[in-house]
Amino acid sequence: MAANRPVRQEGAVVFLDVLGTKGSWKRAPERILKQWEGFNDVVDSLLRNRVKDPRSWMRQTLHLKVQKIAFSDTFILTATSRRHLGEFLVLAAGNLLIPMMMHALDMGIYFRGCISFGTFYTSKRMMIGPAIDEAAEYYTMPEWVGVSTAPSAHIGLNKIADIVRDLNLFIRYDIPLKNGIERNGWALNWPSGDREEGITRMRKMVLNRKLSKSADVGISFKYRNTIDFYRHAIDKTKAWEKLMAGKER
Repeated sequence: MAANRPVRQEGAVVFLDVLGTKGSWKRAPERILKQWEGFNDVVDSLLRNRVKDPRSWMRQTLHLKVQKIAFSDTFILTATSRRHLGEFLVLAAGNLLIPMMMHALDMGIYFRGCISFGTFYTSKRMMIGPAIDEAAEYYTMPEWVGVSTAPSAHIGLNKIADIVRDLNLFIRYDIPLKNGIERNGWALNWPSGDREEGITRMRKMVLNRKLSKSADVGISFKYRNTIDFYRHAIDKTKAWEKLMAGKER
């Protein structure tokens, strides 16, 4: 019985869902399943290289532990550490999410979601707790392709903003939500990964019929919101790179 006892943990919780999948199984279930399985394989490889490999800095320095759950069109990650890193685990999760978003875009998968931070409980078959509930409530609110912070992670990043202001993983932005705008929120700077890789993945996104030529009004709004954020984030990243280059001189 002890093996099934819930384990109390503190860390970052990520909820993502895939846009544009509603009813798609009716048209091409085999393609959708193959695409989803392929993406999960990519994420598993990413986690092996960055988290599970004893030589990786995330393993050696952060002692990071990441759990992944994928079902239907929803993807859940939790990031914890026995070093009790607190709010810095939000940054660790963001560090993993940026390459995940890049690979997803390459494969025609468009995520929107959120990161929460706090306490949760896990067993072999279940995750519960305030950080899980908050992420589950918030992750479908944003109207774009991207990842923003739920209130708990927003507060956490505010606490450490002065310490990590040079990191560029998250940037301030007015986040479009279903029922309004979250002013001066924290958004994952996933477009920075576009510059790191030297590939204009956004061009693929613009040309992709799923977003740019969709007759669905909701998808059209999400597309425009995403383009606006992408342009803003690229400008911010260029300014950050210029600032860092000046500091290195």
